[in-house]
Amino acid sequence: LIVCLLACLFGLVWFGLVWFGCCGMAGSFGYEKEHYKVSMQVGEDTLFPKIRNVSKNIEIVASGTSCRHQIYDGTKRKAKHPITVLCEALT
Repeated sequence: LIVCLLACLFGLVWFGLVWFGCCGMAGSFGYEKEHYKVSMQVGEDTLFPKIRNVSKNIEIVASGTSCRHQIYDGTKRKAKHPITVLCEALT
C-alpha cells in the first residue's frame, strides 16, 4: 500500500509488487567460494528466468545490496534500490 501511494504521489507508473523468488545471495553467502554454485542455482530456480523474460522497459527493483549484485551477475540486468527510483521520479 505504501509503495502504491508513493507511486501515485510521484507520478510513477505502478505495475504492482511481484514476488519473483529468491536471488540466492543471502548477504555474503553467495560470495563465498563454497556457496557460489548453490547461490546461483537458487537464483536460477525462479528469479533469474523471470527477470530475463521481463521487458527491458520494466525497472527491476530490489532493496538488498547483495540482491542487486546477484541479479546483475545472474541476468546482466541492473536492479535499482526503491529509494533510487523515487529520487529519479523527483528530478
